[in-house]
Amino acid sequence: MTYFDLSSLDRRLYEAIHGGPHPAPRVLARMLRAAGVGFPCQVLAIDLDGRNWAGWGGGRAPVAHVTAVHPGMAYVSFQGSSAALERRLRGRGAAVGPPQPSSGAAHWIPAIQFAITALRARQFAALARSLPDASLEAERKAAQEALRAYRDPRAEYRAAVRHWLRLTLLRHQRQLHTVRRKLLEFLFRASAERDQDLGLGFPLHRAVSRLRETFSLPAYEDLFVATLDELAPWLRERRGELLAPPPASAARCAPVREALAFVLARHPEGVGLAEVSAAVHVSSAHLSRIFRRETGRTLTEHLQRLRVQTACRLLAESDAGLLEVARGSGFQTPEHFHRTFKRLMRQTPRHYRLARQA
Repeated sequence: MTYFDLSSLDRRLYEAIHGGPHPAPRVLARMLRAAGVGFPCQVLAIDLDGRNWAGWGGGRAPVAHVTAVHPGMAYVSFQGSSAALERRLRGRGAAVGPPQPSSGAAHWIPAIQFAITALRARQFAALARSLPDASLEAERKAAQEALRAYRDPRAEYRAAVRHWLRLTLLRHQRQLHTVRRKLLEFLFRASAERDQDLGLGFPLHRAVSRLRETFSLPAYEDLFVATLDELAPWLRERRGELLAPPPASAARCAPVREALAFVLARHPEGVGLAEVSAAVHVSSAHLSRIFRRETGRTLTEHLQRLRVQTACRLLAESDAGLLEVARGSGFQTPEHFHRTFKRLMRQTPRHYRLARQA
């Protein structure tokens, strides 16, 4: 079930329950009367846990309305005594929290919200016991570690991602929209290279759609890890393409083939466009134009990627300091090295080295 499967009434109720605009009192009262909700009533949260409400309805029990705007969750409005059905539901482990009284239409949505709070408190009780430090700082550190692990093609990222997810779900269990926003931010930060989306249009769109169509917070942990697993091969393939040099054989123009061979051999020496164009005996403007036409990159972009590749090898295979790594890979200043490395690798040189050492 997704938002688009809901009836017009349930869509408006869903939006109001989750912080959207409330219908005007008269409109809400008319909507609820049409749905069969009478007042005063009591609202009880039901954890269906993968089961269907059909067949549970209670026959003899005075059920006024079942509001089902989430998969696996329902909110039952009772008129009169709800003791019989409540006992039966509690016996099956479905009823959550005490019934919430609602004396009129204006109190019905707050009663649902209190019921959601009771349901989430039960769903996350065990998680709260296992995470004694659920502070904002702990969540931030866990997010950074999860991103670092996910961006590292050699790292096992699932444990770090699950730890961050559990902190996020626990801290924001009352705010479904906040949870969704944080997960979407993680996806875009993990997959984007500044203003470039690495060509992940369709897989990323599919991942975003799944997150937006899920309403049950406990389901987010497995769903999000599975989504990252699905995106990882695309992402790492694209990152490899981003740094990989175009083969010299792909260039049809002799000056470009010679330039590719020259910069491959001399990029650690800090050569630039002027030196390369002199080596292949064409003007700088002409080389720039034909190099981009043949390779799809500017010569400067190609040099930066070669130098970052060399820096990655030096960081992983040597104990050289960052200044020495910058000079050894052809960067003129440490600042330029740090800025370029972080832009292409989405992490600092220091974090890259720590990940390789780990």
